[in-house]
Amino acid sequence: MKLACSMADCTTLYYGGSCYGIGQKGNVSYAFNSYYQQQKQDPKSCEFDGFGMITYLDPSMGDCRFLVGVDDSKSSAVTSCSGPCCTVFCGICVLVFWVFMYLRMMGSA
Repeated sequence: MKLACSMADCTTLYYGGSCYGIGQKGNVSYAFNSYYQQQKQDPKSCEFDGFGMITYLDPSMGDCRFLVGVDDSKSSAVTSCSGPCCTVFCGICVLVFWVFMYLRMMGSA
């Protein structure tokens, strides 16, 4: 998470921000997504040692809105998809192994 936030904007996660208090899973997901969007949705920027994945589901919650930046050069890919993936949230990056990460963090504490 530190790496992602050092290269992307995670200010909404701080006290008083719209994403403050969304929990550890939400913080990691938001940080991963911010970095992914800052890297113009490059699939390699969502790997995070196997903990990240590209998804078409909107992980936003409450007032916390996850950023989406659609690259114009990829617009043909967006317009050619069908079904629920053709939303503005195509390509948001989220963490998939929440339990593993939690257990890993608890084990190192």
